[in-house]
Amino acid sequence: MPAEPKTLGNVTADDFRPLQGESFAFELGPERTISVLLLDVTERAAHRRPSASRNPFSIIVRAPAGTSAPQGIYGLSHPALGRLAPFFSDIGPDVEGRCYQAVFS
Repeated sequence: MPAEPKTLGNVTADDFRPLQGESFAFELGPERTISVLLLDVTERAAHRRPSASRNPFSIIVRAPAGTSAPQGIYGLSHPALGRLAPFFSDIGPDVEGRCYQAVFS
């Protein structure tokens, strides 16, 4: 039986963890896609609701320096996961680019 397609409702930290350090397509607009690097996956097992099907987690991606994207929903694609559209917040620059975080609860 084929694996269930990944959605915002069923994707887990374990789906992202093996992809740390890999590039993802980040859709800034209908005709503007950039490459971002998955820097971090942090699971928050202590914050799981009893009725939840997964532990909450967050991911941090790094966009190239000079990228400007206000908080909002952006397409994020990788061959292993397909396309998701989480809500990202700009968490500021690091030495190599601009970082964005998405939280999955």
